[in-house]
Amino acid sequence: MKNFGLRELRLVRPAGGEWPNEKARAVAARAVDLIDAAKVYDSLDAALADLQYVYAASGRPRAQDKLAKDVVLLRQVQDALPPAGTRIGVMFGREDNGLYNEELVRANAILTIDTDPGFYSLNLGQAVLITCYELFRAPRRSGLGAKRDPASRREVEGMLGRLFTALEARAFFTPYNRDVLHFAIRGFFDRVDRLSRQDVAAMLQVLKALQRTPSSPGSGSSSTESADSKEQR
Repeated sequence: MKNFGLRELRLVRPAGGEWPNEKARAVAARAVDLIDAAKVYDSLDAALADLQYVYAASGRPRAQDKLAKDVVLLRQVQDALPPAGTRIGVMFGREDNGLYNEELVRANAILTIDTDPGFYSLNLGQAVLITCYELFRAPRRSGLGAKRDPASRREVEGMLGRLFTALEARAFFTPYNRDVLHFAIRGFFDRVDRLSRQDVAAMLQVLKALQRTPSSPGSGSSSTESADSKEQR
């Protein structure tokens, strides 16, 4: 990371529990400052909360279709990066099992490294190194949307939580389609061109209106007729 100018390391429940530890310091060479400054979180949602765009690094081809996520090839990431000033994070998984589906869905897009299809697995250190290198050499663009105030993952997750709760209350999901529809709805919002805080606020207002108890039929028209009749008199 430090070789390529990336200095903010976030860890979710690191193996061994204690962090920083002497084993990590011993292999860090001249990057001990990065190890000591790493932030440790109890949950993935907490680690992603303030970020505005998140990539999930994965070499598993099932991610795109099942999770309804866009897949960005690492060598093409410079064409897909959000505008300069956006708080971006790259999420890596475990050495042995990578990221689980419930973690992949927290990302805006899947980031994958070109490899031989017959042997696409990389160890965690290799994947991080290659990704950091490509991000280091990718120019940041201002582009359209740079002046918008992007929503954070905390804000997007809060909106999605409200949406799923409202749909559950209307019996929209069944035990057979719940996961598929959750993935599809998440994928839809993640493919929208980077939700702004204004977008999220508008969506929350829509949900609030839909969750109100409807007024009884005819109640509005009767009051209008009464007012009209008074004017005619």
